[in-house]
Parts: sequence; C-alpha cells; structure tokens
Amino acid sequence: MNENRFIEIGSLLSCFITVIVFAVFYCTELYRNTGLIKGLMMAGLLGCIAVAVISFLKGNRSGAAGDIKRFITAITVMGVIIRIGYMLYTPYSVRGHDIGLYEGGHADYILSLMGGSLPDSNVYQLYHPPLFHFLAAAASNLFRAFTGEQDINKLLEAGKIISCWASILTLFMTRELGREVGLGKPGTITMMCVAAFLPEHYLLAGRLNNDSLCVFFMTAIILLTLRWYRTRSFIRLIALALCFGLGMMTKISVGVFALVTGTIMVIVLIRSIRNGNGRECFLKYLVFAVIAFPLGFWYPIRNLIRFAQPLNYVSQIDIADPLYCGDHSLISRFLPLADNFLYADPSRDYNVWSYVLRTSVFGEFSYDIPSWIPQALLICAGILAITGLIVMIIVNLQNPSFEYRVLTAFWIVLIVSFQWFNVKYPFGCTMDFRYIVPTALIGSVFLGRWADVRKTGIVVEIAGYMLWILLGLFCITSCLMYTMI
Repeated sequence: MNENRFIEIGSLLSCFITVIVFAVFYCTELYRNTGLIKGLMMAGLLGCIAVAVISFLKGNRSGAAGDIKRFITAITVMGVIIRIGYMLYTPYSVRGHDIGLYEGGHADYILSLMGGSLPDSNVYQLYHPPLFHFLAAAASNLFRAFTGEQDINKLLEAGKIISCWASILTLFMTRELGREVGLGKPGTITMMCVAAFLPEHYLLAGRLNNDSLCVFFMTAIILLTLRWYRTRSFIRLIALALCFGLGMMTKISVGVFALVTGTIMVIVLIRSIRNGNGRECFLKYLVFAVIAFPLGFWYPIRNLIRFAQPLNYVSQIDIADPLYCGDHSLISRFLPLADNFLYADPSRDYNVWSYVLRTSVFGEFSYDIPSWIPQALLICAGILAITGLIVMIIVNLQNPSFEYRVLTAFWIVLIVSFQWFNVKYPFGCTMDFRYIVPTALIGSVFLGRWADVRKTGIVVEIAGYMLWILLGLFCITSCLMYTMI
C-alpha cells in the first residue's frame, strides 16, 4: 500500500474504530471499568512496541524501506490507541475546561444545539462560534437515537468523539506534513514520536470543548498552504478556504494564520500580474473569499448584531479572580524562568514559558502517580523543546527552503499572538499550551530535519544519539503516565 492510501485509509479506519469502541463501552457500562480500558491500552501498546522493535532492527540491518514504514506505522497506531483509550476512561467533566453545565459553558452550548437552537446569550463560553458544539450535539443526538439513552451526562460523553477524531486526524496530517517538507526516514520517526506521544494531544482527545478541532484546522491550514503554493491547484485553494472558514467557525483565533497564508497569496498574485494572468488569479481568490468569509464570520457578526459583541471578543474575567497574574512584572512573566513546581496551577503560576512547558505534558492538573515519571517526562519535553527551537534558528540561518520559512512564519505568528493574548489578558488560564499546540508540531518537523542530516564529528554524533535516547524516554514516560492516571 502506498503512503497516500495508508494515510487515507488509516485515518478513516481509526475514526470508525473510535465510534465502535465508544458504542461498545458506553452501551455495556464497560467504560466504568478503567482498569480494563488501561489494560487493553497497555496490551495494544506492547504489541505495537514489539512490531516496532522488530521492524526497526530488520530495517536497520537490511535497509528495507517496508520495515521502516512498519516502524513508523506502529508509532502512529500507538498514538491512536492512547488517544482512544484516554477518551474512554476520562469523563468529560474530568480535566476539562469551562464545561459549565447549565451555566453557559461548553456542555450548556451543546445541550442548546441538541434541542435545535443556537444559544440565546453570549455569556461565558456561549460567545464561541458553533462548529464543534454542533458536531458534538450531532454525535450526542445520534447516540441517543441508536441507543435510546436519555441520561444527559452520558449523552454529553458522546461529544468527546469529535475531539478524539480531531486529535487522531491531526496525527495523520502531521505525517503528511513530514512528507510535504521532504523528511527522510529518521526525520519522520523523530517527528511522529513527538506528534504521537505529546500528552496534550491525549488531553485534547478527551475534552468536551473546541480546542482539539481548532488544532486540527490549524494543522490543515499549514499543510494546505504549502501544498497550494507548490501546485497552485484550484481544488486545494478551495480546501484551504474551507479550512479557514470552518476553522474560524470553530474558534475565531484560527484566523491569525491568515497573516501567513494571506502574505503568500499576495506574493503569488503579484507574480501572476507580472506574468499576465493576474485576472485569473484574482477570480480564484474571489472564490476563496466567498467561501471563507461567510463561514468564518457569520456567527461573530450574528453576535455583534444581537449582543454588540466585538469580532475579537474574549470572555472577560474579573481582576479580583485568583487567576489574575497581571500584578507581576512583564519580565517575571515573559522571561524564561525555572519553576520549583512540577504541576501547573493557574491560580498560583505567572511565568508564561514555565507554564507552557508544564501544560504541554500535564495540562492544568496534578496526578497521583510516582513522581519520577512526570519529572522525567517534563525534563525530556523541555530538552526537546529547546533543541527544536535551536534547530529552527540554525536552519533559518542556513538559507532554508521555502517550506521551512513558511513553517517558521506560522510558528512566529502563533507565538507572538499568544504573547499578546497574555499581555492583554493576564490570567493563569491564558498561559495554557492548548492555545499553541501547532508550535510543537512545527518544532517536531525541525527536529526531524536535524535527524535527517548526516552526522559529522564525534560531538554531533553523540548529540544525535542523545536525541534518540531522549525521544525514547519521552515516549515511554508519556505512555506510562497516561495508562496509570
């Protein structure tokens, strides 16, 4: 099976399996048996590890491409297993954000749509665009229609399927991104290890909010921007318009990526005008706008008319709230500083980068497990993040290809907008890594590029082996932690 077919079939099959497994466990009450779920997860992960090790050893000895592909496939399957497993054993009310059942939270939003109407208010989380909530409501209504289930909490659990799907599809799309930028086998393995085992993706897969779907659309925009520039295909331009429109219908912040994609489109238009086919290019852009703008802005405009809600509105928090951290200096908040705390606490912490690192692996939560596991996971994640940033800087100083310039531009736009968000809204919850997850995917591509480069010199060679050791420990501790909590 060629790579394209594997990614297409694998992603669709994984989504189908998610639905079947959810239905089996929630119709039989097996979802309450977390020990069984975690045992099945561990068995699946160990089976994949066995396949991965055998494939790697055979491929390393013989150089067979098929064995290395099986190794990469095993990593991908492990990422899918742990996402589905986490979604099953984690109730929507556990490690979630802004659920707010009957209080204007995401659950309340979904219940409103399950009843067939948009929210009649914009309080709390009801100001968000409705795509995720509509899909979650559809999943909940279908679950009720097929099972006759009437329990509100169990129906809301079905909404997690959408988040799990988005997390799985993001994983497969990351593999596509690696192919698009020309990563070799070592680079693809490196990239997929980060994408498959970064814990934030598990947390996203089990949440009843729009974060996971937002990350999916952001990743799709990155991939399609590169593909469209390479081929200038009208079909891919339409797909890109749909991703922007539907992405902004999930979360308006997806629109920040228009700064990069729009700049590239302007460059292409200028070149087209010089080549004498500017009219054709402009008409295609007009079709893009006709698709993207109505999809992306109809709900914000609806709320502007009904509630005088600004287009860039964010739900306000009072400065008397314990989450407020604006009383700390900008230097203490934005300079990278070490922290003595293992887990993040939005009502205590104030340093953005320390908080970002910890929430990338733990979320805003603490866990009752042996401390050496999260400590090792956090150290590995920190070193990998710093290494990825260093490699990104080096690559951009060495005349990078267009693809790597674009990836860097997306990374910068997301980081700068995130920093501005934290300046404007100085609260613990705004420092969460969930707002900038694509930065880790971009970083993993740069780590992959470094892994692909032929090592010369004893120091660089040792650093290469250290990267593999770190990745291995990162994957192991990530799997251990999220099959134990």
